[in-house]
Amino acid sequence: VPLIDIVKKSLSKLNRDYNLYCGDSSSSVISKLYNKKFIKIPETNENNRSKILKILIKYNINFVLPTSNTELLFWSKNKSFFKKNSIEIFVADENSILNCINKLRFYNKLKDKKIKCVFTTKNADLIKTNFIVKSNTGSGGNLFFKNPDQFLLNSLKNRDLDVIFQPLIRGQEISIDTWTNKKSNFFFILMRKRSVIKNGESEVSVFFNNKHIEKIIKKVILILKINGTANFQGFLYKNTFTLLECNPRVGGATTFSYQNGLDFIYWSILDNLNKFLL
Repeated sequence: VPLIDIVKKSLSKLNRDYNLYCGDSSSSVISKLYNKKFIKIPETNENNRSKILKILIKYNINFVLPTSNTELLFWSKNKSFFKKNSIEIFVADENSILNCINKLRFYNKLKDKKIKCVFTTKNADLIKTNFIVKSNTGSGGNLFFKNPDQFLLNSLKNRDLDVIFQPLIRGQEISIDTWTNKKSNFFFILMRKRSVIKNGESEVSVFFNNKHIEKIIKKVILILKINGTANFQGFLYKNTFTLLECNPRVGGATTFSYQNGLDFIYWSILDNLNKFLL
């Protein structure tokens, strides 16, 4: 709901008439109650691509902002398809999305570039400390166990699930909201210490600056070729930063960063209109 207010404020800066629609494959979503204009769209998969295009054209949609991990890959794969019909999708390219949503791929990609990340493996025997098991491509809430016993590990193996194992990391949990333009020559980076966390989202945050972390995040953005909005998670322990993951989309607490200067919607529109000036 706060995101709806942010989008409205950003659109008002354009000094032109606009219509803001919320869209979902379900009619029972809370956003429908806070924005009068709502579009029920088919599920975001390749079979429904043409149907979705017809709906967007019908409502004269020019920009689409995906907000769920489950839809990122669809929109990134089809950026060119929608662009041919003058519809810009605010999402990173397909390869960038794949490098982020697959935790093992994310770790291996950055390990090869000497970025310190949380060790990630398919083999629990390689971790000699307390560890967690997660879904490799889903969000943490889809499958998450802390220090599973051998019975559970065997059960996971027998079910042939796509899971990864990571050691528990000590340190202050850090959240980093970023926005990068298409030319990758402008970076806006805000760091937050996540003081109170509920259901994986930060409810109380304290902003701070750290030039070392900022340098690492800039390097990662360039390696993964991420543009637009992204959210990084990591841990800071005794001046050492360890990167955990990147969500290449608007995060649940990105509104905190908007209030501190991260005008991501307005900048994304200007960038796609080739009017973003450094």
